[in-house]
Amino acid sequence: MSGTLLRLSFLAGCFGVSLLAQTTTGRIVGVVRDSSGAVIPNVTVQVRSLGTNVVRETFTSADGDYVVTNLQIGSYEVSASTAGFKRFVQGPVPLAIEQTVRVDVTLQPGEVSESIEVTAGAALIETEQSSVSKVVDNQTIVQLPLTARNFISLGSLVPGTTAGAPGNSIVRGRQEGVALTANGQRAENNNFLLDGSDNTANFIGVVVVVPSIDAIQEFKVQTSNYSAEFGRAAGAIVNIAIKSGSNNLHGTAYEFLRNDKMDARDFFSPQRNPLRRNNFGGSLGGPVLRDKTFFFVNYEGLLERRFSFPGSIVPTPAQRQGDFSGGPAIFDPLSVTNNQRAPFANNRIPADRIHPASQRILPIWPEPNNPGDPARNFLGSFNNPLNRHQFHVRGDHYLTQSDQIMGRVSWTDTDDISRAVALGGQTTENAHKSGVVGWTRVLSPTMLNDLRFSAMDYNFNLLPDGLGTDYASQYGLPSFASREDIQRHPTISVRNMVGAGGGDTTPLLRREVFYQIVEQFTMTKSRHTVKIGGDIRLYRSNNFQPQSASGQYSFTGAYTAQRGGLYPHGFADFLLGTPQSQRILIPISYDATRINNGRVNLYVQDDWQIHSRLTMNIGLRWERDGNWFETQDRWAYIDFNNGDVVYPRTFRNPFTLPFQHRTEDIRSMKPPTNRAFAPRIGFAMRPFGDNRTVIRTAYGIFWGVPQGFILLNSASTPPPFFLRSEFNSGTTDPELRFGEFPGVSAENFIPRVPAVFTHDPRNFSNGYTQQWNFGIERQIGGNLAVSGSYVGNKATHLDRRWEGNPALPPGPGAIQGRRLFPHLGATVYQASNSFSTYHSLQMSAERRFSQGLQFLAAYTWSKSLDDTSTWSGLGGQESQFAQDPRRFDLEKGRSGFDLRHRFTLSYVYELPFRFSHRVVHGFLGGWQQAGIVTLQTGFPLTATVGGDIPNAGTRTTRPNLNGPGNLPSSERNIDRWFNTAAFTQPAAFNFGTAGRNIIDGPGTRAYTASLMKMFEITEGHRLQLRGEFNNVLNHPVFGLPNAAFGNAAFGFIRSGGGGRETQLGLKYIF
Repeated sequence: MSGTLLRLSFLAGCFGVSLLAQTTTGRIVGVVRDSSGAVIPNVTVQVRSLGTNVVRETFTSADGDYVVTNLQIGSYEVSASTAGFKRFVQGPVPLAIEQTVRVDVTLQPGEVSESIEVTAGAALIETEQSSVSKVVDNQTIVQLPLTARNFISLGSLVPGTTAGAPGNSIVRGRQEGVALTANGQRAENNNFLLDGSDNTANFIGVVVVVPSIDAIQEFKVQTSNYSAEFGRAAGAIVNIAIKSGSNNLHGTAYEFLRNDKMDARDFFSPQRNPLRRNNFGGSLGGPVLRDKTFFFVNYEGLLERRFSFPGSIVPTPAQRQGDFSGGPAIFDPLSVTNNQRAPFANNRIPADRIHPASQRILPIWPEPNNPGDPARNFLGSFNNPLNRHQFHVRGDHYLTQSDQIMGRVSWTDTDDISRAVALGGQTTENAHKSGVVGWTRVLSPTMLNDLRFSAMDYNFNLLPDGLGTDYASQYGLPSFASREDIQRHPTISVRNMVGAGGGDTTPLLRREVFYQIVEQFTMTKSRHTVKIGGDIRLYRSNNFQPQSASGQYSFTGAYTAQRGGLYPHGFADFLLGTPQSQRILIPISYDATRINNGRVNLYVQDDWQIHSRLTMNIGLRWERDGNWFETQDRWAYIDFNNGDVVYPRTFRNPFTLPFQHRTEDIRSMKPPTNRAFAPRIGFAMRPFGDNRTVIRTAYGIFWGVPQGFILLNSASTPPPFFLRSEFNSGTTDPELRFGEFPGVSAENFIPRVPAVFTHDPRNFSNGYTQQWNFGIERQIGGNLAVSGSYVGNKATHLDRRWEGNPALPPGPGAIQGRRLFPHLGATVYQASNSFSTYHSLQMSAERRFSQGLQFLAAYTWSKSLDDTSTWSGLGGQESQFAQDPRRFDLEKGRSGFDLRHRFTLSYVYELPFRFSHRVVHGFLGGWQQAGIVTLQTGFPLTATVGGDIPNAGTRTTRPNLNGPGNLPSSERNIDRWFNTAAFTQPAAFNFGTAGRNIIDGPGTRAYTASLMKMFEITEGHRLQLRGEFNNVLNHPVFGLPNAAFGNAAFGFIRSGGGGRETQLGLKYIF
């Protein structure tokens, strides 16, 4: 690490003091006038922290303006004094994260020894910024009901945001499993900051450290046209501030309990899922040296034991014997007359035709225990334990009134075990560390410098059930998993029923180490507040993922169906041992893929008060995404001019490759981005000259960065680094036998032509988004603000995937010979040619806590369109691949996370029970009730049909659409949510006509509530008893319907969001 620190220090020295700090501070601005309205220059303005007694001092300019920047969040007292006028004092003035608070001063004639004190709080609305944002304060965080105690859930209360599409692949684990989308941007396009330092994983764009609710002071969600200070993403900027100490010792100790006996039964479960959950912890903050040194610590633990009863389709006892009587006809692929297959006698596969490996695998599937339900004839019972521990330690020290240093360390460790049918479960291990140190120096009343260094260590492992057992050899199937730590069950996919062995993406061992040095120089001159900055980041990523070393097999039902007919029984193909595709892989070594990347960003931002009523926010940002290197030069790409596989000349290849290839003098997996300029301009106008009305408008360009996982595929999957043999059979005749790989053996593993891999083009571009907004916000009275805004954006060069070597046009005959490059096989091509557009009306009403009530109501009416909603797909919601790679225009449709209407209401209400008798009030007073109401329309989804009907090798096919795909609301039910009769199977060698994301999923009506009682023990010591109730009305929350055409459950809904859940909590506060 010492070498890295020296390099970072050298780079910091090159930049001097013109670097970037993504701060968690705010600023107080204003103008000083006399009673006649004339401005007064040279007035001494002091801003004092009420928590630490630290004082910042400045003087008004010739125009009477003053600005005090880089103030820690908290409450302040503002005072102004000059000869001939009485001293002005106003407080407390609350200051939120990244907030600009205006405190205008009117001085009255008199002696300085006299003072005028103003107790009114600052304006509720922010009048100096043109961005669209919302601060979630501490009162909201700790008082609103959160049964999962995950702060990201509160981010979706901000206008323009949603909780993410149901199938979003960046959701990981039960505690971190909350995605957030903002203004039509993908969930992986967000940037999470922790105390101003990056807290986002480079590979997949997820938040790394999810702090305890009781460790967070507040956080801010910026959704559109934020300052040039912020970059890396075009979605939301979520900046979280960890609590810090003050002169008063304060803290909490708490435990939250959940037990299934307090819950309602899930709508789709025959009984309540057994659950025991203990969430406990505490925090402590205070002074080490009064007015000088402060500390804050937090610990939280989570122990959960949850039983689940997932529903799935497993083979019946009759089907295990080859008996499919009573169901759709099955046909003998070896008995063909006049291009038609003969049916099996009595719809039964003879015992001597069942493949030996299939016979050995059969016991992996349980017997049906719910035979009356065709959509899920088996309800499992699995114990899924979750253990999590986290620590946060922060210290602040004031060397002088002009010098402050701070440091924070966070550590979190999670083990999450999820069991599933047929060894389909996995264990998720998360172990993350994050730290930051900073030094803030006030150079003069108008100049300030802030230097920070941060580091992050992200560890994410996925371990499949059955890891360490060589199942393939036990079944008589080939296996090249020579090491015990990668041996696992083969991945067996069976159409229209649950597969065996889970996905082939595990085991996965991933580690990212990230270093960041940031600094901010701020200068105030006249009416300009100028920030000049930059950002240096170094990434080190290791990834070990030996995919398919135990084999992967797909049984679609293509060979026991009539030619040109539906594919009803993938299991019948499994019994015969006739897969449509099978693959096996061996890496040339068991070293992890190691990728390095560096980034440098520069910016200048000027907040210019053009007029006393008008502020312009103008900035320019430049982002350089540097070269991406694999340390051993293990990466490759396809030259689409001639089909060559190209890899670096420096790589020593031990194999003779049986396909055309060449080497080049190349090292970088992706060329650097040197022209990513991001201009931003906005205006904030106070049309009436007061602080109660503001009009905002802004435009800006925002660059994203490619997810590291995309570039990783160019290093972890291509030959010659990972040698994978894949065999595909056409839809006409079964050309493969289960587990037979001709010419492939452990002694002589030569990848069968064609070679198969995933790669990126050499000209891969970073995507960018143009954002614009126009809105009006008005403060009504002292504590209510209402707003209305139009927010839109257009994104260009977004990441996407498609089949890069298809057999087009569709038609008969073997796929391989008709591919674009017959010497290459199926190729996942990852490029940057996707787009999205977003338009919305966003309205909100917010009441600051007063007279026992606070609330935030938000409504968004929006439309988000794109041609793919994420590079990795949305599970069963939509495919990551285009149906026809020649016609991306046919993929245009609603985004997978598009919600046309969304309304949320969150509130905290102090029940007005007051009793004069102290003892009576202690028991009957001090009650609070809080809640979150969510009303929204449904997510869209796409109908698909199994098998390669076009015979084009394009990976996904949609059915034909012959009428409206959706039903009127009055006709929808869980057995037929959409118009299943409108979908039909395409004719052989044709793509389907149904569009992408044309089916409306079920909407949401949810109410989460809490009831809290506060007991005053002694002065400064309180005990809170609380009950939290998720889905308190026990209204069914339905999941997405099955959209797999030809499946027995097509159009059915058999999953949902659970019934009412109850959590009890006890918290000691002092």
